[in-house]
Amino acid sequence: MPAAEKVIFANDAATVHILIGDVEEYPDGTKYEPHESRVLEPGETIKLDEVTSYLREAVKKGEAPGLALLTVNQAKKLQEQAKIARNRFAIVEVDAEDDTEDEDEE
Repeated sequence: MPAAEKVIFANDAATVHILIGDVEEYPDGTKYEPHESRVLEPGETIKLDEVTSYLREAVKKGEAPGLALLTVNQAKKLQEQAKIARNRFAIVEVDAEDDTEDEDEE
């Protein structure tokens, strides 16, 4: 049975480095990975093959603050739970608003 696809999940807002070209290897063995930075907002995901190798390794080792390695299904479950929590918070805020009418409207 094939392994479940993994993604990087943002627990908190975090900057990720997204590959934007082919990796170049220099004669001394060092590699250059052309990339651009992007902020993932909490709950957003990105595929492993879309980020630089050093970010991939940091996430796999648990060394990338605010980012976690999850299966696609785990990430979807967390996103759904966050959506439910946000909706509950919005309902509480609406219920807490003052619903009395202005006295000037008579």
